[in-house]
Amino acid sequence: MRTPQPESGRASILVAEDEETVRRSLCDLLDDFGFEVVGEVANGSDAVALSAQVQPDIALMDLRMPILDGIGAARLIHEFDPSIHVVILTAYEDPSLRLEAAEAGVYRYLIKGCGTRLLRDVLRQAWASRTAMGYRRQGFGAAGLSLS
Repeated sequence: MRTPQPESGRASILVAEDEETVRRSLCDLLDDFGFEVVGEVANGSDAVALSAQVQPDIALMDLRMPILDGIGAARLIHEFDPSIHVVILTAYEDPSLRLEAAEAGVYRYLIKGCGTRLLRDVLRQAWASRTAMGYRRQGFGAAGLSLS
């Protein structure tokens, strides 16, 4: 589990992906796009725990992961902070999973292979939406998020 110190002015993203090579590639890509990766984990349970600690703007998660899947993790993340935008990036194109993700408050459901420009644009939209709602990170922990 990697948790660098956050910087201001950049969208902070937590990456949850059980396949290490995919996770590393995503982190590198996000860095190239100018996002700040504030943590990377291999399962949904760790994603929930780290989200509570670092309060990312966006959680980018795989759907199928050990211990807790992305939809279950999204539900739990939204219990303590509904302002965190969760984006699911998965290989599963099942409409019932899309519906379940929407019901869990997932911001977007993307299929792996969708293209890096689409991923970048969706993450930028999530950041813009969060910023427009008046949320900004003040620091770590649940008290670290305040309304402007």
